[in-house]
Amino acid sequence: MFAGNIPWSGVILLFLPVCLSQAPSCLDPPLRQRHQRYIELACTDGKIFSIDVAAGRGTCGRITCSGFSPTLLHESLNCYWQSTCRIRFPTEIIVKTEDFINCLGKRPDFMRLESWRCLNISNQIIDMSSPIRLIPFQPGVIRSHGNYPWDYDYSDFSDGSFMLNGFRNNSHTFYLRPNTKLVLSTGKIGINSYDYLTYFTKDFPEGRSLSEGTLEFHAETERVTIQFLVSIRTNGGAGFVICFAYVRPADPIGNACDFITTLHGTSRDQPVSPLRMMRNAEFRRTRKQRKTNKGGKQAELQL
Repeated sequence: MFAGNIPWSGVILLFLPVCLSQAPSCLDPPLRQRHQRYIELACTDGKIFSIDVAAGRGTCGRITCSGFSPTLLHESLNCYWQSTCRIRFPTEIIVKTEDFINCLGKRPDFMRLESWRCLNISNQIIDMSSPIRLIPFQPGVIRSHGNYPWDYDYSDFSDGSFMLNGFRNNSHTFYLRPNTKLVLSTGKIGINSYDYLTYFTKDFPEGRSLSEGTLEFHAETERVTIQFLVSIRTNGGAGFVICFAYVRPADPIGNACDFITTLHGTSRDQPVSPLRMMRNAEFRRTRKQRKTNKGGKQAELQL
């Protein structure tokens, strides 16, 4: 755990094994320029759902190691559920890494934004503590808490839930219609050992633990209830996000999160990157300033 309840697990942030120089959004500026550089990303018709970003030693074309500085971790987590976001080049030392221990304590030379996913504004965003008990018949996500992926604590569930044997009981129910299939996909789960995430159906009236992965429920299931019990003794955790979608029984959609979100930022999906657009804008401003200065000097000569 890091200062400010920064979660060390359960976050949809991926470390990059390779950083190519032709990648659409990679910064490896000279040392004197690093504090001025940043990458911007946006979801024009929705909210930022996940980010694939990292910084490290080496260059965009030759990586030595990668990880997160406090600023990079803080700013990338704050991007979630926003329409636009700016991530500054990290100038502090790397304090978090999964695969590169030799990167710890070193200042990064590059920062790379590989991609991000956008959740369309038409999709629902429901928190487990929400008073909405019956999920409307449209796709969306259920968040463990509104501040995900920052850590949750007991106070996040004081509204919209009720006490059950020393637990805050938060539950939501899906009702299936004829000739439909409900697909639930759960990413990395970060909950405390005192807390329980369970789903109930008529086949499992006692409940089963909900784990990472995808589940499919057909119309004969009739209904599915998701329950999150948060103990008064909880130490919190990063939480979770459950994506859900209703499709026809024969439709193979795989992961519901991929189905209801749009991938951005890769060379395949977005040939013009935020970094390139920012550089183009800077070039246009510089060229305009040079013309203005040149025009002023010519006017002085004429005088």
